[in-house]
Amino acid sequence: MADTIIHRRMGLSAIVTFLVLSQFTGIVQSQTACDSYGCEQGCTVGASGPECSCDNGYVLDDYGLNCHDKDECEESVNVCTHICTNSIGSFGCSCFEGYTRNQILVFLCNDVDECVINNGGCEDVCTNSEGSYNCSCINSTYTLWSDGHQCDINECADDNGGCEQVCTNTLGDFNCSCEDGYYLTNDNKTCQESPTTETSLDKQKDLSTEVTVSIVIGVVVLVTAAVVITLTVIYCVKKSIVSPAKPHARNDLTDRKSVV
Repeated sequence: MADTIIHRRMGLSAIVTFLVLSQFTGIVQSQTACDSYGCEQGCTVGASGPECSCDNGYVLDDYGLNCHDKDECEESVNVCTHICTNSIGSFGCSCFEGYTRNQILVFLCNDVDECVINNGGCEDVCTNSEGSYNCSCINSTYTLWSDGHQCDINECADDNGGCEQVCTNTLGDFNCSCEDGYYLTNDNKTCQESPTTETSLDKQKDLSTEVTVSIVIGVVVLVTAAVVITLTVIYCVKKSIVSPAKPHARNDLTDRKSVV
């Protein structure tokens, strides 16, 4: 009985040893076959021989040996609900503005309620919508400012703000201005016609002409006076040289008595 048990145990051990050796031999043979086959990533030996395989995010090329990136974003079924961004061996999902990724199902996007935080930046009323929000004003006389958040009354809408020509609305205020050729007067509303450039130039030309004429007349007067004075001096000097000296009357009378 004991011998039978021993023989059975030995037989079982032999079978296990055989199976282990066979498996090991098969693995060694498979590894040897794969090493010589040239797979880039994974390799298994099937009934028809070695077969190449790729890691997740990669696919076999047409030759069945090398692996290249799998663009999950170009597949017919894109798991991302908004934006899919491919990467080497993987991909990622992201959301449009006004949405945030679901914390559990990261390929899903949930709407963001912007009005919860600081009233969405709206001065008066904030209204949330899918993927966005908008501001509005409580007072019907006010309109939304250009920034889409603040409220302002447009003074220019009523009688042009009292401006004679141009009215420009600003946040909380307004200002008047004038068209080309006019300037704003001290009341900051009415406009006065500006002197044209041509008129100013004409005045400058007239003034320059008057000054020139005055200078010419002054020079002529000075030259004339100088000529008159010069001629007068020459005349006086010439006359004093040409005129003879008159004899004394007393000497002439004595001579006459001597002759008698």
